Amino acid sequence: LKREIATFKSELATKDSALVKENFDCRKERAQKEMLVDEVARLKKMILSNEDNIKTLELDVRQMNSTIRKLDETALLQRKEYDQIIYERDILGTQLIRRNDELALLYEKVKILQGILRRGELQYNS
Repeated sequence: LKREIATFKSELATKDSALVKENFDCRKERAQKEMLVDEVARLKKMILSNEDNIKTLELDVRQMNSTIRKLDETALLQRKEYDQIIYERDILGTQLIRRNDELALLYEKVKILQGILRRGELQYNS
């Protein structure tokens, strides 16, 4: 009987030791699980924040693309206007050259006519 009690005590001590170890392992696993849950929550929060940042950046990109399109349209209109102005300048330059040529011819005619008039006056007066 003493032997059986000693065996039971020994088994009880072994089982108690195993239970303490299991308890310790269980607490350790719970703590690790809690850390992982916290990490998952932190990562989810970071993902949501990053998704918000991505949406904001996509909106910025759309706005910038819209601005670029408007500026391209404005540049195109300004280029057309510039080309029109250059065309008109060239036409006016050509007209100016013609007018100068006509004016030069008229001055020549005036000189010739003045010369003829002077000669005629000289002949008339003499």
